[in-house]
Amino acid sequence: MVLATSAPISDTERVRLRIAANPVLADVFARGLDGTYHFKILTQPTLDVHENVRMKWRDFTDFYERDDLPAEIVVGTKLPSEGVCKEFVMYLAVGLLGRLSATTTRRTVRQYMYTFFACWARYANEHIPKPMRAQITAFLQSVELKEIAPLSTAIRPKPTPTVLDLDDLIRFVWNDTSIFRTTRSKAQFNGINIIAALTGHRPGGIVESTCYSGSNECIKWKDIACMIIPDPDNPFIPHHSTGVRFRNPKGHRGEEAHETTAMLMMEPMGNRAACLVSILYYLGIEDGVFLDIETASDIMNPNVAPTATHRLTIKESALDQPVFRAEVLDDDGNWCISDTKALKAETQNFHLRKCCLSMGFIRHINMYGWRRLAANEFARVLSDTDRDALLTHAPDSHMFAKAYKTRTSTHDLGGILHQRGEDPATIALAQTASSMSVGRDADAPQQLTVQQRAAIDREPVLVAMREDCSAARITVADLVRDLKSLDPEDPAFTDAIADLHARLRPERQRLQKLRATYVVTVNRERMFRLAEAKKAFHAGASHRQLTGEPSSSGSSRALTRPPLADKTRQAAVTQLPRVITSSGKENPAVVASSLLQDLSLVDPTTLLCDILYRFEGSNLAAEAIACVNAYLGLPQRRFAACYPGEAPTASEKCPVCDTDCSPRAFDQRGSVTVGSHIHSCLLRAQQERIQQHVEDQFEPQRCLWTNCKHADHTFDARPEFVHHVDKHILTLSKPLTKNFPARVCQWSDENDGEICGEEGVDDWEKHFGQVHCININSKIKVHYCVICTEWHVDEGGDGLEWENHLWTHWEELFGPYSIRIDGPVDHTPIGVEFTAALDNAVEYGHGTGFDGACPEFHGEVAHGVPDVPMHCPVCVYNDELPIEDRMFQFVTNDVFARHMKEHAANLEDVQSQCVVPSCGTDTFSSFDLKTHMVAFHRVPMCGFGRTQLVRRLKLPILPPPPPPPVDLTHTSIDVDAPDAPDAPDAPAAPAASAAPAAPAGPAGPAVPAVPAVPVVVGGHCYGCSRKWRDIGQHINGTKCRGKNQYRLLQDNKPVGDKLQWTLTEPPPQHGDAGKAQFRPHVCVTCRKSFHHIREHLGTACAGANFRILSCAKDAKSSVWKTLPNHNIDNWLASNDIVAATGSKRPRSPVPTEEVPDEDDRGEGSSKRAHVALPSRSPSPLVFRFMCNKCQVQFPDVDDLASHFAKLRTNSKCRDKMFRRRIDGSTDVGRVWHTGLRTGKRMLRNGLQRPSWTIPTCLLCRLDLKPT
Repeated sequence: MVLATSAPISDTERVRLRIAANPVLADVFARGLDGTYHFKILTQPTLDVHENVRMKWRDFTDFYERDDLPAEIVVGTKLPSEGVCKEFVMYLAVGLLGRLSATTTRRTVRQYMYTFFACWARYANEHIPKPMRAQITAFLQSVELKEIAPLSTAIRPKPTPTVLDLDDLIRFVWNDTSIFRTTRSKAQFNGINIIAALTGHRPGGIVESTCYSGSNECIKWKDIACMIIPDPDNPFIPHHSTGVRFRNPKGHRGEEAHETTAMLMMEPMGNRAACLVSILYYLGIEDGVFLDIETASDIMNPNVAPTATHRLTIKESALDQPVFRAEVLDDDGNWCISDTKALKAETQNFHLRKCCLSMGFIRHINMYGWRRLAANEFARVLSDTDRDALLTHAPDSHMFAKAYKTRTSTHDLGGILHQRGEDPATIALAQTASSMSVGRDADAPQQLTVQQRAAIDREPVLVAMREDCSAARITVADLVRDLKSLDPEDPAFTDAIADLHARLRPERQRLQKLRATYVVTVNRERMFRLAEAKKAFHAGASHRQLTGEPSSSGSSRALTRPPLADKTRQAAVTQLPRVITSSGKENPAVVASSLLQDLSLVDPTTLLCDILYRFEGSNLAAEAIACVNAYLGLPQRRFAACYPGEAPTASEKCPVCDTDCSPRAFDQRGSVTVGSHIHSCLLRAQQERIQQHVEDQFEPQRCLWTNCKHADHTFDARPEFVHHVDKHILTLSKPLTKNFPARVCQWSDENDGEICGEEGVDDWEKHFGQVHCININSKIKVHYCVICTEWHVDEGGDGLEWENHLWTHWEELFGPYSIRIDGPVDHTPIGVEFTAALDNAVEYGHGTGFDGACPEFHGEVAHGVPDVPMHCPVCVYNDELPIEDRMFQFVTNDVFARHMKEHAANLEDVQSQCVVPSCGTDTFSSFDLKTHMVAFHRVPMCGFGRTQLVRRLKLPILPPPPPPPVDLTHTSIDVDAPDAPDAPDAPAAPAASAAPAAPAGPAGPAVPAVPAVPVVVGGHCYGCSRKWRDIGQHINGTKCRGKNQYRLLQDNKPVGDKLQWTLTEPPPQHGDAGKAQFRPHVCVTCRKSFHHIREHLGTACAGANFRILSCAKDAKSSVWKTLPNHNIDNWLASNDIVAATGSKRPRSPVPTEEVPDEDDRGEGSSKRAHVALPSRSPSPLVFRFMCNKCQVQFPDVDDLASHFAKLRTNSKCRDKMFRRRIDGSTDVGRVWHTGLRTGKRMLRNGLQRPSWTIPTCLLCRLDLKPT
């Protein structure tokens, strides 16, 4: 065994041994340290402050004109004179920007001067003499400086929170659904705040300090001591105490002499939410750090009663693991807690600021606020020495009085004055009135409105900055384009590319700087205006409380009908859905609880809150065990947004189908979200359960239809009975005959035998349910009301309960606006912002409404879950529709947009009134009515845009202007034509790019129209996925005409939504569309081949040279690079254009018009103009498809699909086998090509492969699209 100690040796021998082991140490001893200047270790933030002061000194030396001053503070630099230092103070006083007032504060300038002195001592080894320091300090407070450059004496407020604020914050965090991504992060956040409030320790000693970023130094499990103390009165329920060691105090990090430990006891019963010991036990059990502990019962209620105080053993592998750790992304892209990475202080401060913003605090709480809270509580009961020791203040430093003592007194001064003593109730009231929670309002602005953001964007300074950025982007793009257009075979290629790179590098740096400056300016301005908006909101709190006015849009207590958007701002309270049933004669009433087996899901967070605030255990151990188990029962991550009362399981699975419901699993599923999936599964499960219950409770019945052949038969099963009655109902829909002149209900009463005899019924199922009390629906109908979060089960089949429920909502939401007003009505849009011509849309904020000024149809859908359903205004006020259709609740934006587009397509181009009666008798054109519906009622008549911060609705496309009259004055023929107006200087904007003006009513001003943009518009084509300078010319003249979708280009990047171009030219004629065509022209710049180079050069490319291929083999890069270059202008101007062999496209379509001579050409024509003469003779009908069984031929696939869709079950064509004609075949035996329904085998009977094969999707189309 090796000895733990060694034989004693001398210091010199030990030094020699260590020099031999460390070559660097030997080098230092050999070289010596004379002339070497050493620096004290400082943190990076301190070094950044030093660099900031040194940069301002450099600026001052450039500004100073009398003498030459050293710009750098380094060793050997001469110390400036006293007068120069005073002028530097004056320079700072005038130049620094104030944050609390227009001018900077005296304290800020004083701190700059102290840092300035420290820089000379550190970097130049020059210490400012004491008399000089005193004079500079005196000058800072002198009358001379006050008259020249007055300084502000304002201070940043340092509010002190109370324990009430801490309790409110803890409760808010556990109910939060948007700020914290994982549930453990909530426990960590509350635990850190409780530690800071209990011990008064600085945040840098609890989590990773910002000054020591990357050190991973924080409270670790080796710093936690969980002590078990026996209780003689109850041996199996011991006491618990947890010691927390702080190893990193300020200024003495890593020094064991300054380490402190705080022993924290478990909170008494009823205060479990603020118990730090319970949180630490939960974190330890979840991490598995305890050696002999697996559950909370093993700690709180051990099987063996402890006889002595002992400390729980922590595993050796967990000693250096941080207790509070950061959130990271796992391999699947889901948020989780890191195993090794410590939580940063800036993350804790960020979450604290977000919580205060959401809670509506007037002033935000920071981590030092908890330290001030602890300091003031210590001062109440502890001596000054004990208080300073807990706060790690130096004795006699008076730091508590300077920076921590609250300036608000909560003592019972009246009781002290009148000598009756302080009343605890009075003190509690004073503390409540002075807490930071006073005046907080969750309705306070949390972000700027659409109008406020638009106002910032319109500021001239920001407009100029955007123009500078745009100009810089264009410069960079031009240089990049020039760089790509260089010919490698050019002798000057190397010099040219070096020159372009030298010019490109500073331009890119300038562009990045401009972008960064713009972003910082915009964010700073938004934060300032948001603070001003919050300040104005809180200033009116007293007025709102005294008058009862709403605190925000749509939350008034005075309104009899709260708007729909009010629901989106309610507190996050879990709601359990309710069930309302209606029973019929043959289906007894069903107990509601039996229908909610899957819907009564208990949210783990709700269970935790019940235990924290409402659970009363038999003893402290039972309460603590329930609390820790509730912590452990929380899911790993927050659940995705779901319908009220619905949620995944704790393992993030669907409670019905066990599908993975993690957010990552639903990233690529389009409109299907976790919430919609679970809701649809629960709906299906409830329908199956209710269906089974109704069939089990079915009472045997006989058919009472008059003259029924099975009148004596008793039906024991409900499906058999319903199927039989359905056959009778089918006879009521047959046409009238001589024997049956009327189709009436022949169901007879079982008591008196009287026949019903009712006729002309549209819904016979409802008739049987309402009149005969029989539910003949094969499937029991189950409805869900999004507004009330209620399930409605139509057991009786009459539908009356659901109809009455919808009528109640109609009367509440839309009934007050159902009377048409005769008089002027203001049609000015409320709360929307018209975007630029680039977007042609309106925007409004999420959750905003109209405050009862007009009906709300737009609803609110977030993360695929409807907070408020959407309603169609056309259907709502259509008296001819049933109430189920009028009040249909749309829960997805896509379905609602498609429904509104159908109404928009059916609008006639005549003057008509708005369908909403409250809009009055004003009439609108078709275009103005669409704009009114979009901008005023916020319904997507023309679709919606994909945005996150705001809601964006597209406006209708501006109708194209009429074509200008043709100018024939240049011809020699005398033509009698009316005088035409002069053509405008600039052509009108394209139809897809203009934003129309909002219609103005008799009393409402019109929104000004956005100025038009030029006709030649660059765009990104979705047909060929390429960018074009003239997107209109490209779409009109290529195959992309069929797709006709593009996005506008801004700075060579696609922006805005997808648009459609107004097609004016005839579609191009392309032969052999199914074959790959040879492309004979190659652009030298882009290195791509084209059918004709004129389609590319001059429109999509700035180059001018191309090469011509003679055959397909020339397409190889090793071949076409050797071919001669052709200039596009010279090539087009030449009389004999070189024709490319194999080109499928002629130089001009034939037949063509003869181009007149130079003197006969009109305005705008050129030699390159060729006008195709389309053929007007109809093409003969060609039968391309034939059914393989009946041999019937069809001209297109839609007719063939219709043939297959109308087949009977016993038809010989039911195999859906068909043949397709082979183009150009002359062999009678090979005219038809056989295709199979499965699409797996495309050839049969040894036939050769035709010119193209039938894709499988075509076969699917036959099954799914019968026309």
